[in-house]
Amino acid sequence: HAAHTAANDCSSSTSSSLRSLPNNSAAVNELEEQLRIQLAQVKEERIRWKREQEDIQIKVLNSQQQFSKVREGFKKKIDKEKAKTQALEKSKEDQQKVIDRLSAEHLSVMSQFDELQDQITSQKESSEKQSR
Repeated sequence: HAAHTAANDCSSSTSSSLRSLPNNSAAVNELEEQLRIQLAQVKEERIRWKREQEDIQIKVLNSQQQFSKVREGFKKKIDKEKAKTQALEKSKEDQQKVIDRLSAEHLSVMSQFDELQDQITSQKESSEKQSR
């Protein structure tokens, strides 16, 4: 943009210079040549700027794509961890059911054992009473 403004400034100063000069074709040719050079420089700078902008856009797109890939990778990891957690919770629930069932069976067996012990003690006492 600065080069474009400079070219415009130069162009306006050149036209005023041309008006003040008598029909001096060497000076006019020199000014025209300077203008051509400045216009070529502006054109080159514009082309360079456009290329730089395109390069920046490509880099931005590549960065966005890389970010998307990384984000997707993290999402997959999170989903895997969620699945593992759910499997562990299910396994824990199943284990707790087995523990509860075994505990209930243990209590039942212990209760039956106590009853048998009481029966044996009663039988011993009754057989001791009979033997006396």
